[in-house]
Amino acid sequence: VFMQRLETEHGVAVLATSPTVPFRLKLRNGKEVVVEHAGDFPSHPELPPDIVEEPIVIASIVLPRDHLPAVQQLCIERRGQEQSIETLDNAGERVVTKWRLPLAEVITNFFDRLQAATHGFATFDYELSGYAEVDLVKVAVRLNNDVVDALSFFAIRDKAPEVSRKYLAKLAELIPQQQFDIGLQAVIGGKVVAKERIKQLRKDVVAQKILSHGHSGDPGRKLKLLEKQKEGKRKLREISKVQVPPEAFVAMVKL
Repeated sequence: VFMQRLETEHGVAVLATSPTVPFRLKLRNGKEVVVEHAGDFPSHPELPPDIVEEPIVIASIVLPRDHLPAVQQLCIERRGQEQSIETLDNAGERVVTKWRLPLAEVITNFFDRLQAATHGFATFDYELSGYAEVDLVKVAVRLNNDVVDALSFFAIRDKAPEVSRKYLAKLAELIPQQQFDIGLQAVIGGKVVAKERIKQLRKDVVAQKILSHGHSGDPGRKLKLLEKQKEGKRKLREISKVQVPPEAFVAMVKL
């Protein structure tokens, strides 16, 4: 709604992207840098960094006690560490629980998941609480062997293959078919960890020839037409750029 109003009322085209957090990197040459986007992750010879640190928050969640197990499970999935639980009334029906959570886990769909788990009865607040070391990797996304930095993202090392598969599957749904096949690859440190393929839009040239001439023709002629079509699509793939819709840039938030 916000994007539509900006475009209709002010004529401003908005490209929404996934939210980011600042990661602190300590490189092999002794330098310290802060990066927010995967495209800014250092390349060789600084890669990989010696230490990567992510921002941490202390989250306070007020909720009915009946929903506490579901919230605890959600926080554990988001790499959280429980700090305390306190009751807010004499009957013990409402509690406040505090969790130590990575900021990167909080800004990506955490509140929506929290409201779904508590049927909208939870309130949520957090404050920054320094940095902590994390085993982070950059997942580069390739479209037809070309790296697209805008689609690349950070992931925890042990979860990176699973997240990459889900992300590519979502991209394959969002990117429209072209006149040529589109290969999607997720790459970590030069190794492909996930693949997807968007099949080309097919146009049956043999059927068109049959309709135009009223007969099927000989098999050799059919084969020649198909080979000609295949060569044309190969050339088109070499000179064409894949059109990526704006929705693809926020797909990571909805995983």
